[in-house]
Amino acid sequence: MKARIPLILLVVFALVAMPLINAQAQTGPWYYCSATRTSGGSGTYYDPWACSNSTQLNTVTDTICRLGGGTLYRIFTGSYVIYYVNYTANGCTVVQDGEYTGYPPNTGPDIPLPLIIGGVAAVGLLLVAAGLLLRRKSAVA
Repeated sequence: MKARIPLILLVVFALVAMPLINAQAQTGPWYYCSATRTSGGSGTYYDPWACSNSTQLNTVTDTICRLGGGTLYRIFTGSYVIYYVNYTANGCTVVQDGEYTGYPPNTGPDIPLPLIIGGVAAVGLLLVAAGLLLRRKSAVA
């Protein structure tokens, strides 16, 4: 019975720590281009480069190569494609990873991490307290 409490605490800790682990292997820095934009941009998520055709995409990948390489997210309406631009002494290689639905990672709402961790920890503590309360009520009855 005493072994359950450390086990419960371990599970709660694992649930809190799981979002902190980045499961995707990403090379930084990250750059963005939009297939719906026709010109301009600075490469950020809020001001992506234009890459509506292959010529613009090649220009963007050449720019990233000159900057030392990185990960390019080509954003379409409702999906995105990942390109890894790897800089070497012999030039750059561009590897297309695939097309994914939704929006690129790390582009969601900017919620402070301590707020997220605190919220998850509070929910975990409430669940543990509820379980202990139910166990006491069932033992009395």
